[in-house]
Amino acid sequence: MALVAGIVSGEFPIDAWYPIFLEVPDGGSKRHIGGRFPCLPGSSVNRVKWDISRVINLPVYKNTEGYGPETLRRVKAWSEFPDVPAVTLANRIGGYYCDERRAQTVSVLPVWADGTPMVLELDWYEGSLEDCCNPEWHLRASPRLPIKDGVDRLKQSCRHPPMWENCFFYLYVIPPFLGSYLLGRGNRTSSKVWQREWTYPEHAEMMDASDQVIADIVKWGIGGKE
Repeated sequence: MALVAGIVSGEFPIDAWYPIFLEVPDGGSKRHIGGRFPCLPGSSVNRVKWDISRVINLPVYKNTEGYGPETLRRVKAWSEFPDVPAVTLANRIGGYYCDERRAQTVSVLPVWADGTPMVLELDWYEGSLEDCCNPEWHLRASPRLPIKDGVDRLKQSCRHPPMWENCFFYLYVIPPFLGSYLLGRGNRTSSKVWQREWTYPEHAEMMDASDQVIADIVKWGIGGKE
């Protein structure tokens, strides 16, 4: 049986200088506009203040090879940790928006065992390197929603590709065995939570893969009884 090895504070699956947590901010939004000079370890300059009590926790899985959808309803984390999402889907778009400055947009759909999701969105932009400017980012979080409204909001958040150069498109699924079953093995990552990453050269391919995962999540019924 696939095991939950632990529960950790969730982070966006983003290639950034420091972790950006899956916080549900008071008021539904949060932003950080860094000033000059990089964020060095141990430095208080431009340090982001997080409210860990408002961060969504995510499970860390181990021994997940070879499992499929029949495992989905038997994951003990659902009953042992009711505040932890049963399934989480995320997509990320990365590219260069100006003068080789990177930009990323990430949308995350955690779905709890009762079948309700929410959508967290992050827009991240790299500052000017010659001016030593930190990236700025903007985070938005919806309330808990009916599954159809959550899915619609996720699709709306990423339905158009940005007008950036050299774009790539990424998909992430927790539990990782569910993503492997539906999308193939994908690529291993260094994240202990977002353990696999599926990369697509075209926006339409990412959206098709996302639709496939969502359709099967709805079909299997996250909130169903064993």
